[in-house]
Amino acid sequence: MYRADDQIVLKNGALRVVLLPCSGGRIESLQGAGFEFLLQPSNPSDKPNEGVISGIRFQDGACSGIDECLPTVAMSSVGVSGLEAPDHGDFWSIPWTVLEPVSTCSVTITADGTSRPLRFTKRLEVHQTFLSIDYKVQNLSGQQIEYLYACHPLLAIDPGDRIVLPTEVTTLRVESSRHERLGAQGDIVSWPTPLGTEEAIDLSVALPPNADTADMLYAGPLASGRCGLFRSVLGRGIMVHFDPSQLPYLGLWLCYGGWPDGSEHRQLAVALEPAIAARGSLEDAVRDGVASVLAPHDTHSWHIEFHIAGLDGILSEEAFVRLIEAGSSPI
Repeated sequence: MYRADDQIVLKNGALRVVLLPCSGGRIESLQGAGFEFLLQPSNPSDKPNEGVISGIRFQDGACSGIDECLPTVAMSSVGVSGLEAPDHGDFWSIPWTVLEPVSTCSVTITADGTSRPLRFTKRLEVHQTFLSIDYKVQNLSGQQIEYLYACHPLLAIDPGDRIVLPTEVTTLRVESSRHERLGAQGDIVSWPTPLGTEEAIDLSVALPPNADTADMLYAGPLASGRCGLFRSVLGRGIMVHFDPSQLPYLGLWLCYGGWPDGSEHRQLAVALEPAIAARGSLEDAVRDGVASVLAPHDTHSWHIEFHIAGLDGILSEEAFVRLIEAGSSPI
């Protein structure tokens, strides 16, 4: 482990993780055997380790690595008392504090929210083949607080990469879809081949950047807490493990050059997002009665792991799919 400016580097064997505490606690890099599995900043002039500005739009940040979305994902209800929360939540755009001691392969960081009195703490530990993260959110007030949480790992992709979901997933709920190519918010589409669309679509296969698509979808509630992305060119994959009793939904962000509007740097990424509910906005979650509720001075905890498959050599897509299908039990 070493620290330089806002950078903490954790290593264990072939795995290397870079954390930026002052830049929203973002995990900027996850490398296995020298291969980068996280999306890097699209603009080379960006300096993500120089900090961030609280409350800015997500598209005006680094748009890279793994961020935490709490207490909302989408901006929530400006002007509605008690429900206001910035785009992608409080914590991705504020500095976090490092809690000592820091070891060669583990670190704990914490931050207090800006829109409501929540303290968010996460402990990272790098193992030889995976990164584990333990989360805890604490209500610092004497009143109950409703919130959403979604992990937000932006994964690097090449066209033709394969998204692998649990076999139980046969349908997805549309949160948003550019030009409504998959339907309107709340519509249900089949996975991986939506029915009723004008063209044949396989949502499990990553598209090129000129596809001009951007879709946010949700699966769940789930019984299995494993999913993954197979990097076809690399012959390796990244798997996300989570406990569906804690995080029963999975957000699926498929962006192939369709976001953000008006930017010369269009995103090419997939995000596999363990989540509390199948909603992006806290306002929508409260309205629909699906937000998580934290009692006064209470805490909620959960755990997520990012596994790299194929560290010892090239892996077939079929073998990677079998690894996902084997994960029927919670971590």
